[in-house]
Amino acid sequence: MVQSRQGGGSVGTVKPAPQDCKTAKPTELLPRCLYLEITDKCNMNCPMCITRAYREHRPDPLLSRSEIRELLLDPVSAWGGKHFVVSGGEPMLSPILEDVLRDAVSRDFNVTFATNILEESLHKFDDMFKVLNDPRHGFQFSFDSVEQLEMNHIRGKDVHADVLSNVWKIAKLRDRHRYKTRLFAQIVLQELNIDSIFRTMDFLLEEIGVDVCIVQPEVKYTDVTRKNLRKQRPLEYSPDFRSKLLDTARQLFTLASTDNRIKVEGDGYTNWEKFLTNPLEIKGPCNSRNMIMVGPYGDLRGCLFSPVLASIRKTGLLEYLQSKRYQEFLRLAKVCKICINGCA
Repeated sequence: MVQSRQGGGSVGTVKPAPQDCKTAKPTELLPRCLYLEITDKCNMNCPMCITRAYREHRPDPLLSRSEIRELLLDPVSAWGGKHFVVSGGEPMLSPILEDVLRDAVSRDFNVTFATNILEESLHKFDDMFKVLNDPRHGFQFSFDSVEQLEMNHIRGKDVHADVLSNVWKIAKLRDRHRYKTRLFAQIVLQELNIDSIFRTMDFLLEEIGVDVCIVQPEVKYTDVTRKNLRKQRPLEYSPDFRSKLLDTARQLFTLASTDNRIKVEGDGYTNWEKFLTNPLEIKGPCNSRNMIMVGPYGDLRGCLFSPVLASIRKTGLLEYLQSKRYQEFLRLAKVCKICINGCA
């Protein structure tokens, strides 16, 4: 039981990826995690969404299955990359999702599939579990509150009943068929759900039976570069709420120290303090250098908050990793400490 002191088409010319992936660069320096936003379509309207700036609905075609396989999965697999995260938009709305997951599994990737779990289709859930039926794979869903009004406000529409129903469905489906896929629930801690955080965790861990409950703070940065790094600001909270947020974080880290089902992003309570007051003093390196982030149209970014650096349709992965713009991003990653997301 979690306890606390608080209450209740045709694609243009595509440049092939280099084939000498293992020798062009020392493999220990190459990112091991591939993060793909497979679609820009979404069935929610979350005000806090950190990918909403990239859901542009451009006239360009989304990346195809063959592009994802040949331009991304094959080269990353060739140099020993092992982790593949599929996000969106909402990936359940992608018609190629299952095929892409199968391609990744066949290349021995450890796959995490991230969904808002609103799309109601039991056979789709079952298909996902069948493809990812191994404990090294994860089915991660967002679930920010057990409270109806809080969930609906955070997600920008009336979704609580459907999300709650689907959470029960996937849990029962996994148990009934004894699927080995791990279940992860992610909560973004913010003003709207701070009073219900421990009840929500109780529900997810004790009633639903998720393997891991991940908690992270709300983060909003835009197109971070070396030039504007010091101008980036964390979310502004009142002194009272900041104190309440830190007190809650302290309790969360205490719980996580004795319950390995609880993961709090940030590598320690002190980093939460710095994140809310002076983010540039956050301890520890930025781990985004271990990740290749690809948008639904093939845009390559250094991290969730960086500007677009290249296009996979014009630049092979190794060429991108050796490019001036990416090297500039790596220099930024050495000094950028403004978020406590668990990248890569």
